[in-house]
Amino acid sequence: MITLRQLIFYSSIFGIFSGAFFFLVGTVHILIFYFVMTLNLVLMTLLGRLWLPKGLIALVVFISISGIVGVNRGTDTVGLFAKELIGITFSAVYFCAFIRLMEFDVDRCFRAYARLAFYVASFGVVFLPFQIVYLQRVRLQSIFSEPAAFAEVCLPAFFYYADRWQRRLGGGKEVLVFLLAFALARSSVGFLGILFGLFLFGKRYRYRNLVFPVLILVTGLGIYSASSDFRLRLNDSLKSAGQLDVKGVNISTFVLVSNVFVTEQVLLEHPLMGGGLGSHFVSHERFLGDLANVELFDEEGITDLNAYDANSLFLRVLSEMGAVGIILVFWFIWRYRVSGTDDRAVICQALWIYFSLKLLRGGVYFNPEQFFFIVLYAVNGRATAPGKSFAALPLISSFQEIRRRPA
Repeated sequence: MITLRQLIFYSSIFGIFSGAFFFLVGTVHILIFYFVMTLNLVLMTLLGRLWLPKGLIALVVFISISGIVGVNRGTDTVGLFAKELIGITFSAVYFCAFIRLMEFDVDRCFRAYARLAFYVASFGVVFLPFQIVYLQRVRLQSIFSEPAAFAEVCLPAFFYYADRWQRRLGGGKEVLVFLLAFALARSSVGFLGILFGLFLFGKRYRYRNLVFPVLILVTGLGIYSASSDFRLRLNDSLKSAGQLDVKGVNISTFVLVSNVFVTEQVLLEHPLMGGGLGSHFVSHERFLGDLANVELFDEEGITDLNAYDANSLFLRVLSEMGAVGIILVFWFIWRYRVSGTDDRAVICQALWIYFSLKLLRGGVYFNPEQFFFIVLYAVNGRATAPGKSFAALPLISSFQEIRRRPA
């Protein structure tokens, strides 16, 4: 008989992979997982597991100030601001309650995620022939909406199993399946994540400064030679980035360069606080017409691609919350880092891969997996020693009060 706690646990872990399951209300994506989260949050509140760390409260206060300032000076709208504020707050509160329900057991939560990621990758490999025949999509994406989303969510699990395999703790089968899946996905984001993972592995070894730069270079050149998609996007991005001109580039490069241009214009006006939470779409509409040769893409009707999310969390945070916002993002990553090579350090480094790809590629603030990873990262970074009972934590407390559960 499954318990209520197990039901919440498994539905939350499955929900991490549910980003492709949604319906539209106007221009708003409503994920099916939101309904599961709402029910689970009510249950966790009734169980007394609601938890609001001070860091979460500080986050909500900061983004609220950002949006209010943006609305007052006309660079933001109430609707765009409210949508992002509600989504961020709801997702963050949910996964804070979830990790408290799980007694701050980061290891168990991450292991469950990694195991399910392996099954998702395995399904993607098996399903690919049917996907090609019936959906006419030749790149592996498994249950996700696109190959890049598959790579973003599953790469931390790949790093976790690669570490276990390297330490002779098993994981060889999982590593092979993930490598095959990423090769079939042919995602530029996935390839960059693998290169970053190699860099993190290289930091552990005595001759890292000699061997791993060569290994990363050879791997990168191999990917560049073998993947025409990766080669095209890299070449176009390098060609267009310096002059901010989109003439003759592919769609992916257009989206990147256009959002870099818009972000640059916002920072020229509001360098410290940006345009306000949710304001990138307003800025995109205002500034895009000044980009050189943008009219070439007007004819194709694709100028609004990623107009809401900037196609990059780094660009979106800069555009909407300015230098202060992006400094706080990097401060968070630095503050809760874990050094070494033990299990906690491995989870930390695995999540670095996700954060780096998210900053590079994904501009949505609250994808299903996002705050699961963020909350795990923060708790993992503070879980340092046995101590007080988790049940004794007050409703409002700080991450400093968390102690690692005794083995």
